[in-house]
Amino acid sequence: MGITVQEVVVDCADPAALARFWAGILGVRWAALDDGWAVVDADPVMLAFQKVPEPKQSPKNRLHLDVRVRDARHALARAERLGAVRTGHRELDTHGDGYVVLRDPEANELCFVVDERDRWATTLARALETAPAPRHLWHLATVADWQDALDTGTYRTSTHGATFEQVGFVHTSHPRQLPAVARTFYQGVTEPLCVLVLDADTIEADGVRVVEEDGGDGERYPHVYAALDPAWVVDVRPAGFDATGHLVVLD
Repeated sequence: MGITVQEVVVDCADPAALARFWAGILGVRWAALDDGWAVVDADPVMLAFQKVPEPKQSPKNRLHLDVRVRDARHALARAERLGAVRTGHRELDTHGDGYVVLRDPEANELCFVVDERDRWATTLARALETAPAPRHLWHLATVADWQDALDTGTYRTSTHGATFEQVGFVHTSHPRQLPAVARTFYQGVTEPLCVLVLDADTIEADGVRVVEEDGGDGERYPHVYAALDPAWVVDVRPAGFDATGHLVVLD
């Protein structure tokens, strides 16, 4: 293991609330380890939120990097040669694991973290593994319709003039339903398509029901019948038909 950024740490008053917010923005897992610490799986670098007593107006950094190093003494000596200054705040156990706080040349705080036995990294990983996965719904649209919805605040499908309330059934919990939707509503459409990935938890937080219905293939899928709110969309993926007429969705 070389020297790497382990996580970006943000000071805050409510770690769980901020982790929930950023997990919603990114559409990923989050977990609270306790009242004072929460983490977001923002791969390849984790976001961490720590509870602090200082208000936002404090001169102390609200955000800092945790930099994982093999040996604190060597890392500190090299950092000081480069212009870092120790703050005097450190917690290292008898095995050398722990952290040391220092400041960069412009007085921004950072932490050197020594975790040779992977106790802290394992704790964070286990918390995220047991956290509930985000629930996503998919909706196929033309790029023009989606852009128009962002510009006007109203979503209408140009392919058949229906309102979102009438085409809400195209929301599905699994992308394998999208080809059938494409054949029904968008076959022959030459303009660019996209798939809107929506967050079910955000939808339900807005008081909109996500209902399970028969998908016609022997399985039940969640659907939404409500006006589309752009705040529900966590990702937009290009889509289109290949040479054989099959729908292709790009990651």
